Amino acid sequence: MSDFNDLAYLSGESEVKNTIDTAIFNINKSPTDVSKTDDEVILGLAMLPQLEYGRSRTKAAKTLGITAALLDKIVKEKRTKISPAEDNMFHSIPLWATTVCLRSLLNQISEILERFLVFSSKHESKCIALWILHTYCIDATNISPILYISSPEKRCGKSTLLTVLAKLVFRALMASNITPAAIFRSIEQFWPALLIDEADTFMRNNEELRGIVNSGHTRDMAFVIRCDGDKHEPKRFSTWAPKAIAGIGKLPETIEDRSIVIRLRRKMINEKKEHITEDIKNIFSEICQKCLRFKEDHLDELYTIVPKRPSELNDRAADNWAPLFALAELAGENWLAHAIDAALYLSSLESEPLTTSIELLQNMQRIFLDKQVDNLSTDDLIKALCDDSELPWLTYNSGKAITARQLADSLSGFGIKSKQIRFYSGSTTQKRGYCLSDCMDAFNRYIPKTSVTASQADVPSDTAAYLAASQGI
Repeated sequence: MSDFNDLAYLSGESEVKNTIDTAIFNINKSPTDVSKTDDEVILGLAMLPQLEYGRSRTKAAKTLGITAALLDKIVKEKRTKISPAEDNMFHSIPLWATTVCLRSLLNQISEILERFLVFSSKHESKCIALWILHTYCIDATNISPILYISSPEKRCGKSTLLTVLAKLVFRALMASNITPAAIFRSIEQFWPALLIDEADTFMRNNEELRGIVNSGHTRDMAFVIRCDGDKHEPKRFSTWAPKAIAGIGKLPETIEDRSIVIRLRRKMINEKKEHITEDIKNIFSEICQKCLRFKEDHLDELYTIVPKRPSELNDRAADNWAPLFALAELAGENWLAHAIDAALYLSSLESEPLTTSIELLQNMQRIFLDKQVDNLSTDDLIKALCDDSELPWLTYNSGKAITARQLADSLSGFGIKSKQIRFYSGSTTQKRGYCLSDCMDAFNRYIPKTSVTASQADVPSDTAAYLAASQGI
């Protein structure tokens, strides 16, 4: 049984305590005095703390005329149905008494965040305010972006931000470590907003956990299938829930690609921020009540909103921001402008993860542009790649320079192949190499537009014009 019921019992919460005390009283009666039905006795047992159930199970099994092992199984099934731990984990939120102005509510949340945390820009608090409200309104969207809270070092406020989120989001479930099975079982049972701290210590090398987290990005795909129960029958578990993850440095690319990344920084001595104290509790409660009232009044309206997507965002970033844009549209033009500005800032090239293959493609494009040539021999391309010691290519091959074979393998996935090319430098020679004309389609499809001077939306078909356009000539 969960420790939550133990805590509720010891603290004397009247409803839970009365149920438990009644169950103990009935179980301790003689078999002939039991006035409760079997189902009511089982219900009382399921509500018992672990310690009390252990003390009572033998007598209860005898009273019911079954074995203790069978009683354990029946009680376990009953606990799954009634989920008593849920009542103690998630406090009920009363509705705010009056209609809520969404613009004022978002402003209030943003201001609260800035009282406790140092952000890199004005945009982070706006984004987080929208995401907090998204946890209440997730039923009105088909996409739920992960909120990834990152910092370069410890003591930058990640845990503080998670603590604030735990006070404000809908049905917060917080963990500093979690297994893959615990994620989908917790979501299936509690439908929480999952808040995960210290992700850098256990998530990077756990492929199963990454796959489960990734699956919850879109509603249609937010399921995993596992064998369950004594008969190991296949069962579908939901992974559809808001998730905030905090860690140092970068997470795996597939997770960051599904995330809105918040980069925190360590505060300086002159940057004074408040501590979370008991007297702030009423403000947190007020915000939660207002968020719930907004959900009750406007969820149906949110279903109908198809938010505009800034053309500067790539498809995945636009998907991530769509549910936040929908909320911002309801809040009015000012907040829609805040949301768009935040999206463009936080989804900038600097924050977009690059795979090794994309980085190679990007570096290759830059070499063509710098040299202003139509063709590059394989040897010259490798030399140019390795000239910059800060790039990975000088040590790519187990501490040695990238080989021609590794280069060809990396580019083949983009449909780029080397060929025999005639080069003219004093005398005509024929070498194996790459033509710019063979690379342009991949450059246009896979390299972010902002990585070259001119937009590549309408790239001329001939190489010379492409070079001129890319150089802004």
